[in-house]
Amino acid sequence: RFFEPVVIKSADIAEAVAAGNYIHNQSTSNGEFVVVRSDGLNLENDIELLSAEDERRIKQALKQARGGSLMIDSVARLPRKIVDHILALTQERGDVRFMAGFDRNADKRSEDLQSALQTFVLELPDLADRKGDLQLLAHYFTLLHNLQSDQNVYLEQSELESLQLEHHMDTLATLKSLIFERL
Repeated sequence: RFFEPVVIKSADIAEAVAAGNYIHNQSTSNGEFVVVRSDGLNLENDIELLSAEDERRIKQALKQARGGSLMIDSVARLPRKIVDHILALTQERGDVRFMAGFDRNADKRSEDLQSALQTFVLELPDLADRKGDLQLLAHYFTLLHNLQSDQNVYLEQSELESLQLEHHMDTLATLKSLIFERL
């Protein structure tokens, strides 16, 4: 069966990958969620072809994602011919959902690629525009910190309120760093 591709636009590629993982986990697919980092692909002499090694890596990732999802973290970094080729390989398998992450602020080709993918688009608002998510994200990062450091510390309500006033929280990595600093 063929899965419709999914495009996830966000100002934070890590957040797009997390959203892709969430979509995968909420779906009925029974395969793995596999991410291919676009900056890890070695493009041969800008001739818009995958190297033999990258071709093998993509095919291995598709095999690993059998029945699941394959996500390219920042697909607009890749030449159009390579995106078309990866999409064709995905459709050839027939049992893998293709997901594409787009950096909303940096990817100028996203509209062109979106129309080529003929797909569902999920556009995540900037973290700064989602102040209501802060409590849940702060709780998650606090638990993560406690697990990593084998501690049992929490932020005070006043510290959470202070975080909500921070205007430079543009990515999840920045929020995580701010929370870890305060713990």
